[in-house]
Amino acid sequence: MELKGILFDKDGTLINFEETFGPSTELVLRELAAGSEEKFLKMAKAWLFDPATLGFSPMSVAVSTTAIQMAEAIAPIIDDWDIENLSVRLDKMYGEFCNHLVVVLPDTKLALEKLKEMGFKLGIATNDAEENAVSQMKHLGLNHMFDLIMGADSGHGGKPDPGMVSNFAEFIECEPHQLAMVGDSLHDMECGRNAGSRTIAVETGPASRAELIGHCDIVLESIAGIPKVVLFAG
Repeated sequence: MELKGILFDKDGTLINFEETFGPSTELVLRELAAGSEEKFLKMAKAWLFDPATLGFSPMSVAVSTTAIQMAEAIAPIIDDWDIENLSVRLDKMYGEFCNHLVVVLPDTKLALEKLKEMGFKLGIATNDAEENAVSQMKHLGLNHMFDLIMGADSGHGGKPDPGMVSNFAEFIECEPHQLAMVGDSLHDMECGRNAGSRTIAVETGPASRAELIGHCDIVLESIAGIPKVVLFAG
């Protein structure tokens, strides 16, 4: 059956993950460490974040999980066991820093324009906070491209749970198999598969092609290739 909608992950799919979140993460951890280099380095290690390169391991909690999991990983280091409050604080700090540092991937705008011209409904499903995703898309001048933007705090659960995909299908009045979930991580692919949607992986995030292949319907270099291949789901 013909696809009707395409749901995108945000970080590593639409925006440059390391160029945006590398410097932002350093600022977040510095603020949480409150001047303690020891705490800063311990938190960086807990998140598998390299302060020297501002890079992340593909297994980092910052790559594909929610702020709750990120908070749980560092709570013992800063002795803040109010996980919910700490996760909200993380979302707010990232929201503030990323708005100034967000870097869009080169192919994003043109690919989205082509897909809109082809008649697809477009959405975002991110493990970031909804407010942060909306704000970043507004900052980049891309928010008008999307019919729906959802975060892990939007009430549908975080990836890899299928809630955001199922909600998008309901929102645009189609079945999950009439959607494609596009992302750069195994969590994105699992999310799509759990919901019964098609899955398209891109190589613009921390995960390699070798890690992604076999967990999705197709792997592309970037979302630039989607308009050419999206009809494969027909």
